[in-house]
Amino acid sequence: MEFNKPAPLKMTGNLPQNFKFLKQQIEIYITATETDTKSKGVQVALLLNLMRADALKVNNTLIIDKEKDTDVSGILEKLEKYCSPRVNEIMAHYKFFTAKQNEDPFDVYSTHLQELVKPCNFGTMETKLLKTQIVLGMQSRDTLERLLREDMTIGKVIAFCQSVKASEKNCKELEKTTEVNQIKRTKTTINNCTRCGTTHSINRCPAYGKMCNKCKLANHFSSMCKTKAGSAPKTNKVKKKFNNKISKKSSYKQNIINTVKNESDSDNDENYTIAINQIKNDEIKEKKWFQKILVNGIEISFQLDSGAETYILPLKIYKKLKNKEEIKRTKVK
Repeated sequence: MEFNKPAPLKMTGNLPQNFKFLKQQIEIYITATETDTKSKGVQVALLLNLMRADALKVNNTLIIDKEKDTDVSGILEKLEKYCSPRVNEIMAHYKFFTAKQNEDPFDVYSTHLQELVKPCNFGTMETKLLKTQIVLGMQSRDTLERLLREDMTIGKVIAFCQSVKASEKNCKELEKTTEVNQIKRTKTTINNCTRCGTTHSINRCPAYGKMCNKCKLANHFSSMCKTKAGSAPKTNKVKKKFNNKISKKSSYKQNIINTVKNESDSDNDENYTIAINQIKNDEIKEKKWFQKILVNGIEISFQLDSGAETYILPLKIYKKLKNKEEIKRTKVK
């Protein structure tokens, strides 16, 4: 079975921390490969091989100690002493106490502080000072105020900050969802409708089914009528439909009129036509206009219809007329 070999020792940056990490990797590798069960000579040879060039050169410059140089732990201890004096505790303290979260995620900030606190040699005060710096270096003022309200352990401080991060992430997801819903809602609304002049949802126009008092066409208010005064409304594709089969037993009466079918959703009057199939008397409650007119000396009450080309007389009234014209069968059906 193959195992990952330790990375070379970095001689730049935080040298003590770099060496501690190398030492940990070497100890794990020796145990995993069961080298610790072999002779000391084999263990030392493997250790020197794992050090790589830079660390091996440093080891060669150190004072030779025959007792320690024959043991893995002795060689590692000698190298650790070489790296440790190079630490300036004052600078380590400065870097630790001036560290801030800035734009870093909390987990990155917390891990960075734990690395900075090691070379400071705070001893028993390390945990308390680490907790203090985590709190004081927080970027969020709200989180800082919350942490200052009560004395928490370092474990609770870290857990609270992680929960705040998770809550902020959830809030951002909810905000994105809300924005999408708002965009969808705007697509279901018609502003300044050309039929009624108001704002309403699609298929909710209050003018639908209403008759214009100006042009007598349906599905728009007179305030939005585009027909000029004194001119007939412009319509295209007028389809005349007649209902020839009307049940005599119907419980209500119907007036059958020519219909204009709405075949376009365009706002242009030139392109849309309206169709009225049947208008029930119980749906449009308007007073009928009647006028008495003398016909051959007989006064007859006519229902006025400005859209009709001719008027029809009931047979019983026709029989009362004087000088009647001969009735002929018509071919119109």
